[in-house]
Amino acid sequence: AFPLWVHQLLEYDSITNVCEQQIWSHLRLILPYLGILVLGVGDSIGAICGLKYGRHYWPGVSSRTLEGSLGMFLSMIFVVFVVFFFTSGGNSA
Repeated sequence: AFPLWVHQLLEYDSITNVCEQQIWSHLRLILPYLGILVLGVGDSIGAICGLKYGRHYWPGVSSRTLEGSLGMFLSMIFVVFVVFFFTSGGNSA
């Protein structure tokens, strides 16, 4: 299901707003690398944060910590912003 969803996103070209077109062009650059972003960056940083700072476990029978999950989420957001910054040439406007 996910490859179909990504394929439909990549084929979507009926955006007329200039701001949306710029955002969409950046998203097209990130979509092929989502697996690397999630497993390579997010999971690695999440594991490090969970081992070093993890004190609060998710409810139920889980070895995952809230701190590790937060580290994973923030690291992926950070990488997306870095990619957007470099693909836009450093221009904020």
